[in-house]
Amino acid sequence: KPYIFSWDELLRIVEIADQLEPSPRSRQCHKVYPVLVRVLIGTGLRIGEVLSLRQKDVDTANQLLIVQRSKNQISRYVPMSTSLSEVILDYLSCSRQKYDPEKYLFVSPYTGTHYSYSAMKYMFRRIFEQAGLRTQAGKLPRIHDIRHSFCTLTLDRMLSSGMDQYVAI
Repeated sequence: KPYIFSWDELLRIVEIADQLEPSPRSRQCHKVYPVLVRVLIGTGLRIGEVLSLRQKDVDTANQLLIVQRSKNQISRYVPMSTSLSEVILDYLSCSRQKYDPEKYLFVSPYTGTHYSYSAMKYMFRRIFEQAGLRTQAGKLPRIHDIRHSFCTLTLDRMLSSGMDQYVAI
């Protein structure tokens, strides 16, 4: 059963990601996670899709992310808000890596390739614990629950704005 984060809980996750400090285990976490968290919350992408993004998959001019061969080998365009596009552009301009279209957007300092799912589980567990987030069963939410929350909260917002439910779905 998915855990649906409230907007306040998602904001708390962003605040905690923004306050991360470099550590011996994760020297770049204070730069990577604030952006990565915003991409998850702002697009509803799967964590594997975010980790697979390459620099060439980011089109800030058109405010799009290009997800290449995701689930069922399907590629798609995912729109970004202006603010998310600006965050990613700032991240790219501030990172020490020069533009290389084939390079991953979030490069692990250990492997030189993308971050691993186990690294994500470790860091998100820390973030969720620090935010005091637990399911009704007392467990920590899953990263994928951010995707479910994106869909649910977006649908709620569409319906609240007066959109017909049959058009919104």
